[in-house]
Amino acid sequence: MLDGDLLVAAGAIRRYDATTAEVKRMWTRDSHRRRGLAQQVLRELDNAAAELGYTHIFLTTGSRQPEAVALYRASGFEGGERRIPEFDLPVFAFEKPVTSTTRNAPANA
Repeated sequence: MLDGDLLVAAGAIRRYDATTAEVKRMWTRDSHRRRGLAQQVLRELDNAAAELGYTHIFLTTGSRQPEAVALYRASGFEGGERRIPEFDLPVFAFEKPVTSTTRNAPANA
């Protein structure tokens, strides 16, 4: 998302498995937070996942990101804390069905 020529929010998805897209690299510029931009990015990623034929969206965030956890839960994601045994770190993993009505062809990416 741009504010004039300034990039203020962004995100990406990638293939997680045949039916699931994973949200990656989502962020909002500090000066533009608390304006609903992250929710807009999530909606756009949902639309992109639907266009690619995915039926679910998956994401993880760190345990020190309470704002992100609240955003994802408010956006319809379900899940909670998991531990990564090899690092003994907690992460939050969330998933939700794609809600866009623009679902098209199966994902082949």
